[in-house]
This record gives sequence, C-alpha cells and structure tokens, in this order.
Amino acid sequence: LCFNLRDVRLALPIPRPGKVMCMGRAFKSHAEAAGLEMPPEPQWFIKPTTCLVGPDGWVQPPKHHPRVTYGTELALVVGTRAKNIPRERALDCIWGYTILNDVTMRGRPRPKNKMFDTSGPIGPWIVPKDQIPDPQNVRLLCRHNGETVQDGNTENMNWDILTIVNEMSSYMVLEPGDVLAMGDIGNTRELKPGDVVECEIPGIGVLRNPVRADE
Repeated sequence: LCFNLRDVRLALPIPRPGKVMCMGRAFKSHAEAAGLEMPPEPQWFIKPTTCLVGPDGWVQPPKHHPRVTYGTELALVVGTRAKNIPRERALDCIWGYTILNDVTMRGRPRPKNKMFDTSGPIGPWIVPKDQIPDPQNVRLLCRHNGETVQDGNTENMNWDILTIVNEMSSYMVLEPGDVLAMGDIGNTRELKPGDVVECEIPGIGVLRNPVRADE
C-alpha cells in the first residue's frame, strides 16, 4: 500500500527503544557555544524513552523552566546485539540512521536538563545503513521558524563515530532498537511557544516539531 504523506501522521519510528544514548559536546563548536571545556574523552548521557515524540509531535518545555534550545543530531539505530565491539567493526551492529533533536533546558544541571518529556523528537523514519555510505560526512541542518540556525557536518566531530560506538559498547551492551545520538554542533537561540523547529539531514529527511507551553 502507498499513502500520500499529506494524508497520514507519522508515528515514532521506534516506539520504545531499550536505550537512548546521546553524546555530549561531540563538537568543539558545541562546547564553545555552551561556554564549556572539551572533555578529554567521549561523554554521553541517557534519555528516558518517555522523552520521545515523533514527527510533528509537540515540544512542551516544563512550566517551571521553559528555557530550552534545539540540536540536530545524527542518530544510529542498533540492529544486532554488540558488546565490546572492535572499533573497525563498530558499524556492523548498526541497522540504520534517523534524526534526533536533543532539546535541552538551559541553566539546569545534567541530567535533569536532558530528561524531561518531549525532549527527544525523533524521525521522520529510519533509513537503512546502506543508504548513507559515509555517516562521518553528513550535513546537519536546523531551521527555527524557517531560518537556518545550525549548519554543520559530522566530519567535524572531535571523536569519530567508530570510536564512539566502540566506547559505548565497552560500558554496556548495545541491543537491537537502541538509539545512539552523535551530538550537535551547538546553538544559542531559545525556543518559544508557537515556534517550529525543523531538523534536517540530507539523505534522511526533515524532522519537524512545533513548540507549545506545557499544560
């Protein structure tokens, strides 16, 4: 069956992944935008699955702390179980790629600034691995109300994707359906109710999400 995208509402591409692991300060520009030093080795954090919303789903900043920002990230979707996977074979466990928008509360300590509901829009779908021949060379774009506010490339990451997946798998087992987000280039603009964020990665698509006040 074929459907026109204008006639359907896309659901979450992965309703309940076991883990959503996100890189922190993967780009030097991100650390600079946040006024932080670059860590000496890869750092990551885990978002709960309740943070996920799909394409066109609402981003709702918490009432008590509405200052939030955006971040377009390449997200890897694990296809086969992996533990201590060698760096040179790190992509063997990956099934495909999607986009994650790492919505973050500014001025709040980690990890609570990353874990609130709707802080992880994901989608619009998963692209099989063979459709992205070089994940270390993909463009990351973000538009805020139609204006481009992020434009970067994974080739400028401080640690390459192979190293990150290898390191993550040395701490915990990676299981099918897990999402591994590779970080964004940094940002300075806050989101307000009524705004629209569009995260785009050529070859994958556009993840669009409107913003509204928490109920």
